[in-house]
Amino acid sequence: MFGVDLPFGGKIMKLGGDFRQVVPVVVGGTRSQAVKASIVESHLCSSIKVLHLVENIRAQNDQSFSNFLLCIGNGEEPTIEDNMIRIPDSMAIPFEGEHSIHHLIKSTFPDLGSHTYDPEYMMDRALITPLNDY
Repeated sequence: MFGVDLPFGGKIMKLGGDFRQVVPVVVGGTRSQAVKASIVESHLCSSIKVLHLVENIRAQNDQSFSNFLLCIGNGEEPTIEDNMIRIPDSMAIPFEGEHSIHHLIKSTFPDLGSHTYDPEYMMDRALITPLNDY
């Protein structure tokens, strides 16, 4: 790249994201294969200087949620079978039938009909499922 035998062709690269959250998708692969495909396992990793953010701007108005996220990311949240965590009841909508899904959508997207074409409204909300394929 650019005729320079240095990582990233000698260019400064800015990579964003949280290595604890952003695991590459390996179609049909195992969790172990996905982790091995990440940049953390790459020979380039030794060339990367990691800068850590210290304040979660998105969760700054909800300290308990912010602390929960930090505990998960730091590996301090208790796990079930080494790879699952329990979401506190105060942060979850329990599944009690089809109406639970509608309640979740209404809680996440209140007054959706009035905001269908409002990108700012949509950018502040998301429903993520374990496989993100519901």
